[in-house]
Amino acid sequence: MKKSLLVTADIHFEKIPEDKRDAFKSYLKGSIIESLPDIFIIAGDTADSRNLRAESKDFHELCDFVEEIKDICKKQGTTFVVLRGTPSHDGDIMQNVCSFMKEDILYIDSMCTQNIKGLNIGFIPEMYYSKYDDFLSDLQTKIAFSQDVIIFHGMMGFAIPAVKQHDSQWNLHRNLVMKHKDVEDYAKCIVIGGHVHNFMSTSKTYYTGRAINSPGEVTYNRVFGVQLVEVDTNSREYTLKTITNNMVKDVRKVEISMVTDNIDELIKEFKDKNTEEFRFVISINSSNETMNKYNEFINTVKPLYTQIKHISEEKKVSTIKIDTNDIDELVYEFYKMKTNETISESLAKEIELK
Repeated sequence: MKKSLLVTADIHFEKIPEDKRDAFKSYLKGSIIESLPDIFIIAGDTADSRNLRAESKDFHELCDFVEEIKDICKKQGTTFVVLRGTPSHDGDIMQNVCSFMKEDILYIDSMCTQNIKGLNIGFIPEMYYSKYDDFLSDLQTKIAFSQDVIIFHGMMGFAIPAVKQHDSQWNLHRNLVMKHKDVEDYAKCIVIGGHVHNFMSTSKTYYTGRAINSPGEVTYNRVFGVQLVEVDTNSREYTLKTITNNMVKDVRKVEISMVTDNIDELIKEFKDKNTEEFRFVISINSSNETMNKYNEFINTVKPLYTQIKHISEEKKVSTIKIDTNDIDELVYEFYKMKTNETISESLAKEIELK
């Protein structure tokens, strides 16, 4: 039996600039229409904040977004699945959103298995355990036997070196860090999911990566898109193809220093360029000269995306030539060096110098 799944994750809807949301929705709906998948899955973190208020504009636009995707899926017979992601992002928000459309959306917030259109799928939302053995026990009892596909949200050990997003670093000490081999034991074909924002893989485990970038995010040499997975349950083979989001433009990281770089050369290099294409990591210290160069660069080049990197100033170390082992004489010399004065008789007497 052959089936197709279109999988994405980590949309973080509220982080998408308002003027880019319609274009993103068009891309996603177009991908669903073009690929005609049997199942469309958002593998966690559809929302960005669990504290999203129901009366907010972002909440209403999030609801509209989910409803538009639901309508496309329903029209062409695609099953729409939403997996809960990180509690600090999806929280109860996505459960509330999906509850309005529960007949047309399968919302999953606990480890379980589902048979969808003849395909056996195991689902693993992000979960916290005090002991890794408890996670293994849940796999054994709740997933139980080998599924055709595993969909997950969470941290896999192989991805830790690549983790850069702030929330993952903040949550890392609390996260369950899964060993991909332990999860793969329950998947006949493929393991795919979200949480890490880069597209990456090892063995038959994949992170989808994001399908949209955040403002100022470095995008150069990265893949942004949804993943079309086709599985053959008889042969246990699969193919994976990225449907690229071409609205994501290249943003390159540029490191410059206001301490060591020539300000005139920096301005000459960047003042006539499109600053949307660069994220400047700017090294500064607290000296007046450095701050003047920084202000000149900002006011002339007008960069859109900047990150400040504070560096410590080199402190000059005062030295004195020691020609004696007499402690009192050393004190006299040190005082004179620091104050350019001689210790008064009264002070010398007070601190008991000879």
